[in-house]
Amino acid sequence: MECLGTITILASTLMELICAHCQSLNEHSFEYIVLVLTHGGNFAPTNTVAPEIARNIDAP
Repeated sequence: MECLGTITILASTLMELICAHCQSLNEHSFEYIVLVLTHGGNFAPTNTVAPEIARNIDAP
């Protein structure tokens, strides 16, 4: 790892975490969920899982 203190997780783990967080927010009646990405390495996994999340929480 180039930067000390950096952690790395598998893309599949990131997608599971995003799904779990969004499901929890949905269960607590959050009306809107916005995913804000700040690291380029997270774009592809998030873009992959976002449509699934929208279907599962019945998003407009």
